[in-house]
Amino acid sequence: AFSEALILMLAVGAFTGSNAVLLVVTLLLGGLMFTGVAMITGSAGKDFLGTLFYGMLFVIPLAIPSFAVLFPGTASTWVRVVPTYGLIQILTGATAYGDTWVDVAGYLAMAAAWVAVLYVVGLMVLKRKVATL
Repeated sequence: AFSEALILMLAVGAFTGSNAVLLVVTLLLGGLMFTGVAMITGSAGKDFLGTLFYGMLFVIPLAIPSFAVLFPGTASTWVRVVPTYGLIQILTGATAYGDTWVDVAGYLAMAAAWVAVLYVVGLMVLKRKVATL
């Protein structure tokens, strides 16, 4: 997930001298977040189609904050608690509005907390699945 997002960001020219490190850190957090989700979905599925179904079950709700960016205005409260909301706000702020580390510190903390939760839950679910094999 990280390398694909990095290639896309390079292709659209999102990196500048002032936001490059912030964007790379954000992309790393996003990659770790989706690694945690992948561990959960990979452990839940019994075959390819089951894993694909569980993957879509997780990915579609996680994509909702990106649509909130497309339609300006205040995002609903339930959208703000979706794990990817902080990542989307950082990417939008740093690329379109010139936000700095100080401006996005709260979103970084929120995203890091979600990454920790999803990664730990993913590890626990995967460990339980491997133990039953």
